[in-house]
Amino acid sequence: TDCSNYKEERYSNLSLCMEILEENDYYKISNYIHYLIGEYNDELGNDILEYLNENDNYETYTKVIDLCRLFAVSTSCWKVFEFIISKVDENDKILNEIDCLLFDTGVVSGEYGIANSFNNKYLFFKSLKPKDKKLKRFVSEEIKRFKTLYQDEKNRRDKSIIKDETKYKLENNKVDD
Repeated sequence: TDCSNYKEERYSNLSLCMEILEENDYYKISNYIHYLIGEYNDELGNDILEYLNENDNYETYTKVIDLCRLFAVSTSCWKVFEFIISKVDENDKILNEIDCLLFDTGVVSGEYGIANSFNNKYLFFKSLKPKDKKLKRFVSEEIKRFKTLYQDEKNRRDKSIIKDETKYKLENNKVDD
């Protein structure tokens, strides 16, 4: 198909996903989401922003947050979160939901996997320069939170590594004796 038809089809499928979410049928949507609209990417993010602009209301914000949760995305859909954050009150529960989505580390690997995930989110937020006062406060809080999470997780992992190495050395010294 040509590019414009593909975009129209993807947007139409996104609208269908939102209707299914409206029916609270999360099982059904989770089974079909990747088939209907694929993986989350910038193009889909732009479609979601277009959908938000056309359906600018609180109910749509919550459905989009649910959709993002199903994609298990965090910082990759920042533009979508940014739109929603700029529309809701500071003490709104939807900010907590966004905060939880941002906390999701996804799949991690290596000794410092979780710490590295927190550090990447810290660096991501540090690179943002929001203009909206509410967004600035939210980003500032996230910078502090992920910096602390990174440092705590790294320190915890460092202590664990030292403990494991000491235990290993002690066990090997007993074997050698």
